[in-house]
Amino acid sequence: MLAAAVDALEPRRLFAAFSAATDFVVEDVATYPDGRILAVGYDVSGGGQRQDVLRRFKADGSPDDSFGNNGRVRNGVTAESDSFAVVIQSDDPDDPNRHSCGSFFLNPILRAVDADGVTARAGDPAMPRWSQPDGRVKLSAAWLIERAGFARGARAGSVGLSSQHTLAIVAHEGARARDVIAFARRVQDAVDARFGVKLTPEPVFWGV
Repeated sequence: MLAAAVDALEPRRLFAAFSAATDFVVEDVATYPDGRILAVGYDVSGGGQRQDVLRRFKADGSPDDSFGNNGRVRNGVTAESDSFAVVIQSDDPDDPNRHSCGSFFLNPILRAVDADGVTARAGDPAMPRWSQPDGRVKLSAAWLIERAGFARGARAGSVGLSSQHTLAIVAHEGARARDVIAFARRVQDAVDARFGVKLTPEPVFWGV
């Protein structure tokens, strides 16, 4: 988990500059209190495979060589590895997403025939899906969660979803590990009932 203080206006202001100045596609940008910049995005290899990328820059715009390889961390998306998730934690005590547990579910990768079945059950031919090198298909866990009835910011007691991203579970005041897990299972059960897809939690559970 990477902590950064986020100014909601920064991503919009920095997108254009980063898209022009870097060799990868920028999807989100955040700033640290000391002026360093964290950029999240991807590039495409010569074979057309998407490679997720994290870049961190110093306040003057030069690569932060204390982070990864010359300021760059890259994780290739294959059949065996899922793309990274980055959680930006806010310092604002009034931010409802301040105590985020992070991205909680992996994007499911199914056999093509099973993915077709999910598309049929969804009744939406525009359902996001990405073909994998081994012939399987990756689906969007966030999309499935939302279509299973959990909107961004949905809450049950002391636990809910982030108002910014459906994949992130937020532990509000008074929440305990058992509450987070119970909520996650509710989400899993709803997606399974609606689409026949069993979401796999991304965190590793210990003692719960």
